[in-house]
Amino acid sequence: MPLNFYPAHHPLVGTRGGQKPPNLHATTPSKPQRRDTLHAAAPPPAPHLHAVAAPCRSSATAPRRSSSTPPRRSSATPPRRSTATPSSLSDLSRSRKCTDLVEDYLIVQTRPTRPYPPDQPDHPNRPNRLTLRMVNGYDISKPDLVGVSSASLGINYGQLGNNLPVPSEVIPLIHSIGAKRVKLFEANPLILRAFANTDIEFMVGLGNELLSEMRDPQNALTWVKANIQVYLPATKITGIMVGNEVLTLYNADLSNNLAPAMQSIYGALLSLGLHKNISVVTAHSFNIMGFSYPPSAGAFEQDLREYMTEILNFHEQTGSPFYINVYPYFAYKGSPKEIPLDYVLFETNSVFVDPTTHLFYNNMLFAQIDVVYSAISILGYKGIHVCVSETGWPSKGDIDEVGATLDNAAKYNGNLINMVAEKRVTPLRPSSDLDIYIFALFNENMKPGPTSERNFGLFQPDRTPVYPLQLAPVQLPRVVLVIISIIFIAGVGLLFYVLLTF
Repeated sequence: MPLNFYPAHHPLVGTRGGQKPPNLHATTPSKPQRRDTLHAAAPPPAPHLHAVAAPCRSSATAPRRSSSTPPRRSSATPPRRSTATPSSLSDLSRSRKCTDLVEDYLIVQTRPTRPYPPDQPDHPNRPNRLTLRMVNGYDISKPDLVGVSSASLGINYGQLGNNLPVPSEVIPLIHSIGAKRVKLFEANPLILRAFANTDIEFMVGLGNELLSEMRDPQNALTWVKANIQVYLPATKITGIMVGNEVLTLYNADLSNNLAPAMQSIYGALLSLGLHKNISVVTAHSFNIMGFSYPPSAGAFEQDLREYMTEILNFHEQTGSPFYINVYPYFAYKGSPKEIPLDYVLFETNSVFVDPTTHLFYNNMLFAQIDVVYSAISILGYKGIHVCVSETGWPSKGDIDEVGATLDNAAKYNGNLINMVAEKRVTPLRPSSDLDIYIFALFNENMKPGPTSERNFGLFQPDRTPVYPLQLAPVQLPRVVLVIISIIFIAGVGLLFYVLLTF
C-alpha cells in the first residue's frame, strides 16, 4: 500500500512523507529516508469530515520546510541507540500512572503496540520513562522551573545572506511586527552585542556538529561561559536551542548525543546560577510523527520513542517547552487539490471535526500542534507546553511550487501574527498560549535549493517589507481603557467647571 493512502495521516492535518528541501543549517551528511509500513496499525479515518470546504481524500503531502531539513531515511534498518548509552531501557523508571493521559482509551485505539491496563503502571506494555534526577552532580528532581510566559511572537533571524543589514538596523524591524523574541541558529557575537539593553529576548542555537562535544560537562560549561554568560545581563538570553531536527536525520551518533548534550548544557547553567532564567530545548521536525490523523491520535514514530521518552522526561524535570517545526505550506504544495487554500491560510469558516474528541479545527497549524500534544500525552507526560520553533510561507517559488505567492505569504503570516496577538489557542489545549517563531526575518540569498528557500523572509535585505502585513490594531488591556476613560471624563468635567466659573 503506498504511503499516501495510509490512514495514519490526512491532508487536512499534514503528513510526514515526501522529499524535503536540502539541509541548510546542519553539517551532518544527508541520508535517505525510508517509506515504511509503520502506519498499518493506525485507526481508519472518519467516514467523512464535517463541513469541510473540499473533498478529503487521504494523501501524503509534501514535507515541512525547515532551516535544517532532515534528509530521507534509507531502506535499511534504522540505527538504534547504542547499548552503551547511559540510560538504557532496562534502567528506565516506570513511576507515572496512565491516569495522566488526556484520554486513556486513545492508548488502545491508536497506539501501534499492544494496550495496557491504565491502573497498572508496571505493566510490561506501558511506555518506559526516565527518572532524571542528577545532572552533573546537581539534583534537579525539584528544579526551579523556567516555564513559558504568556503568548508571544518570535522571529527566526538567519544569516545565510551576503547583503543583510547590520544588526543595529534590525531592531526597529522586529519591533514593527510586534515580535518579542528572536531565535538565532548560532551564537552570533555581533547580533548579541547589538541587541544589548533592548527588550528583545533571544533563543541561541547550538549546532548539531557540537552535540558530541557537549556530552562532556566541562565542554558544555566552557561553551555557556563563552557564548551565553558573557552577554548577560545586558542581552536578554532566555533559551538555548540544542540541535535542530536531530532525530529525523537518522544518525545514531547525533541521536544518542542529543539528550546528554541537553543535560550537560542545563548542568552548566545550573552551576552558574543561570538555570532559572534560561531554558534548554531542542527543535524537532514534524517528521517525528508516526500518526497525525486525527489530531487526538497523534503519536511519535515507533523508532524514535526511546529518544522522545528521554527528551520529554528532561522537559518535564526542567519545566522547559517542547519545540516543533511545522509548515502547512508544504502540505498544501504537495496536495493542492485535496487541501483548501483558505484552510491553511487561517481564512476559512469551514471546519473538520476530530472524530474522537469532536473538536473543531478551522486551520491546519492548530491541528498539527494538537497532534504533538496528543503524542506527548500518549507517552504519559502531562503539562509540557508545545511551542512552534519555525513556521512560515514563501512569497516566491519555482513553477512547480504551488501556492508560493506574495498574496498567500501576506495572508498566512499576517493572520498568524494577529492570532498570536489575540491570544488564540488550539482546541485540545485551550489553557496553553501560542508561542510561535515565524520563519524568517529576511530573504536570504545564499540558501541552496528551490527558489522558495530564498523567499521566506518578511523583509528584503534593504529593510523594506516583502509585502504589506494586514495587522490588527493593538488592543489595550481593559484596565488601561478604564483608566483612560476616567482621565478623559475627569478632564472634560474640569474643563466645564473652569468655563462655568469664569
